[in-house]
Amino acid sequence: MSWISSHLCGETPDVPLPWDVERMNAETYAQVKDRPLAEVLEEFRRSYRDSLALVESLSEEQLQTAYTDTWPMAPLWLGVAANTNWHYKEHRESIRAWLNK
Repeated sequence: MSWISSHLCGETPDVPLPWDVERMNAETYAQVKDRPLAEVLEEFRRSYRDSLALVESLSEEQLQTAYTDTWPMAPLWLGVAANTNWHYKEHRESIRAWLNK
């Protein structure tokens, strides 16, 4: 969501290039793996609320626009869905199973 915010403010988003999801996930994991679960969950909840507020503030035109110069997933709604709803769905069950151990 920080990429979208940067873009909407006229800044160049700090999008990691080359675009490599496996590398980005590994870097994120290394940064957070030792943090307490309660802290990680609170950050997730805050991120979810912030993401929802940001998306609700966008116009239909902004969501349908392909920002090919600054956004690797076009149109914008596709990147938002891929990095929120679809991503959550992809991992929800494995996270729930892990939490219920």
